[in-house]
Amino acid sequence: MSTLNPLADPKQASFYEVVSTRRSVRRFTKTPISDEVLNACLDMAMLAPSSSNLQPWQFFVIESEEKRQKTREVIHCSNVI
Repeated sequence: MSTLNPLADPKQASFYEVVSTRRSVRRFTKTPISDEVLNACLDMAMLAPSSSNLQPWQFFVIESEEKRQKTREVIHCSNVI
């Protein structure tokens, strides 16, 4: 075990706090978020590590409620969830 205290560094302590307090969210509100916040979230998601740096994900922003409903129907009838 390392004798270094990673939490002594403010950046590492901040990272530790983010990782240790994160949670999965499966209930969402209808409160809109700004494009700036959405783009920042997408930028961070694209930086997430992946095996061999393949980054096998795609992100879709669906703004139309009608298209969201159609997407829910398609996903519900698939193996995605």
